[in-house]
Amino acid sequence: MRTSTEVPNLLVVSRDLGVLRSISTIEASNCWRSETASNASEAMDRVRAGASPRLLLLDLPEGDVD
Repeated sequence: MRTSTEVPNLLVVSRDLGVLRSISTIEASNCWRSETASNASEAMDRVRAGASPRLLLLDLPEGDVD
């Protein structure tokens, strides 16, 4: 159950700076907290380091093996 003070935590994975900027703008206007990664490997490093996103947004090209 989510309380009214809980802040949604997002992990956004994208190589496109435009996508990351857009999410940042949306994040600020909705009181979200997000972390970004530029590839799958970086995203996994963030999770291993303790990130616990409630939502994972992937914007990666098909076949991305980084």
